[in-house]
Amino acid sequence: MRFCCFNFANKYGKKGERKAILKRDRTLLLEELIASSKRKYNRSICIFSMSELKTATNNYSYPLSFMRNNNGDYKLYKGYLREHTISVMKFKNEWDAYQLCYNNIVYALHMDHMNVVKLIGCCLETRIPILVFEAVGYGTLADRIHYRRQPFFDRLLWMKRLNIAMEIANGMAYLHDGCPRPIISRSIKLSNILFDEQGLVKLFDFTLATFIPEDKTHVNDGVSATMRYMAPEYALTGDFNEKCDVYNFGVMLLQLLIGQEIIVSSDYEHLILRERMEKCIENSKFHETVDPIILEDGLCLTKKQQLKDFISLALKCTSESAEDRPKMVDVAQQIRKMYPS
Repeated sequence: MRFCCFNFANKYGKKGERKAILKRDRTLLLEELIASSKRKYNRSICIFSMSELKTATNNYSYPLSFMRNNNGDYKLYKGYLREHTISVMKFKNEWDAYQLCYNNIVYALHMDHMNVVKLIGCCLETRIPILVFEAVGYGTLADRIHYRRQPFFDRLLWMKRLNIAMEIANGMAYLHDGCPRPIISRSIKLSNILFDEQGLVKLFDFTLATFIPEDKTHVNDGVSATMRYMAPEYALTGDFNEKCDVYNFGVMLLQLLIGQEIIVSSDYEHLILRERMEKCIENSKFHETVDPIILEDGLCLTKKQQLKDFISLALKCTSESAEDRPKMVDVAQQIRKMYPS
């Protein structure tokens, strides 16, 4: 759909005209980007009308309350469109939200993996495009850890947690090594890990994502990550690359183990957690550190070894030195070895 700015400009003057032209140019850019996606990536992205999405979401009355980012830049809604359940990502109606929305479109077009939420289409009639994804309205990993008593959430026993870690690692390894250029998420955390109807883990929210240029080893465009997930070098210099994502992943592994959010207000607290985990391996005192639910079905020799290997991997991923952290492809391979076939 093309937007005409003539009436808009007459009504609101030069300022209105500039905004209308900007909106038109951005819309044309997105239309071209979406049209080229089939040629480049063999993917077709549907264009939906504003009225279609209003009807699909009953005028946005089905919010997935568990899913909104920390800054309130967007909300996720459940919808029913063309006999399918969908997830609708609606950004706040402000111009500075455009780049966040654009990022999600650009990176979604580059990705096609079972552990990454798939972009189905979008609506370009609104000032900030509305994005339509596959259905993922079955809770986040944060929900399942913090609100575990909800009747519709399965209990996170050890093998389920190990499987979740494996699927997230597979998705991240794909971002780093399976795309034409490495994609850095900068937002790997419990609240951005979603589940579909079959319980499959999906990475979501690429508002902070970026590519690593071919001639660069890192990027630096300011610090944007959540403090408790932030790699030391990123917090210190603003430099970010794949190893910072690995650090994010390591923090998430620790959260899977202890079954709670890590509140880090200082580096000292983080060191205390690492020290607890190291002692857990040395003394095999898992009952003092890991989530009691993990131990409910017993602690056989195989499980004890899996826990040791898992904690050791989490500590490697959260190493202070980026050089000491493994690559995500190696992390995924190590977790697969822990998980029985």
